Amino acid sequence: MQVLDASPGLAESEYNRRAAARQAKDERDVMPVLMIRHEVADEGVAEVVDAIGAAFAAVEAHRPEGIRYAYLRQAGTAEFVALLDLDEGIENPLPGLEAARKPQAAVAKWAVGTGAVPQRFDVLGSYRILP
Repeated sequence: MQVLDASPGLAESEYNRRAAARQAKDERDVMPVLMIRHEVADEGVAEVVDAIGAAFAAVEAHRPEGIRYAYLRQAGTAEFVALLDLDEGIENPLPGLEAARKPQAAVAKWAVGTGAVPQRFDVLGSYRILP
């Protein structure tokens, strides 16, 4: 078992040093994640869900490298969120998969309000979801 010095000055100093190192690394390595959020008409939910299922079957079959992709639906609603993260230098493979384009078409058909608007987010922390 490792015993740490309980000295507040040392612990705080070590914490600050590690925090500064993490921040410097994060500022160099932050890769934006694309998030697309949208709402569809209630009568279009089943079509959008089916299109998402087909897209993920295609992604699983092709197993493209350097991509992390998730599609979420807020429970009991017609609101969806897609997350896409690509490794540096990797081109998005989804437009090249016919089935992976189906959710976009279904959302375009059934969108309510402003529709799907892609937004970029910096990953500040993640545990086993994004790098």
